[in-house]
Amino acid sequence: MNHAPARTRSQRQRAALAIALSCLALTAPAGAAVMISQVYGGGGNLGATFTNDYVE
Repeated sequence: MNHAPARTRSQRQRAALAIALSCLALTAPAGAAVMISQVYGGGGNLGATFTNDYVE
């Protein structure tokens, strides 16, 4: 059987965890930079509040 020693397996797990954490740290936080400028109003039908599909 080809089993990796526990030390090598542990090192791989630590490396995978370090890579995952560094990827999370490099992602930009979704802070105040997000701005919604258009909203779908579902307009155009008879009882709709808005007559257009998109409101900006």
